[in-house]
Amino acid sequence: MPRAAAGCLLLPAGFFGGGMIGVGIATIVGELRRCPAPDGLPACNTIEYMLAGGIVGALVLVAVVQWRMGRRGRGEQSERS
Repeated sequence: MPRAAAGCLLLPAGFFGGGMIGVGIATIVGELRRCPAPDGLPACNTIEYMLAGGIVGALVLVAVVQWRMGRRGRGEQSERS
């Protein structure tokens, strides 16, 4: 699979995975600050934490996949070959 295709395919997964981690962090921070959660949301500032976590998660996952695929292409043999 070409490296760019793998990065594009995993971008949404990284965004939503990082967003879930961001919401978990928002819940912990909200509990520590004793901030009442708005109706229908799990914590204060949920959207801000979700977006920040999503952006970081998307960038990190794509970077790790690109890095790992690049290392394999430079002469390292995979275990299957």
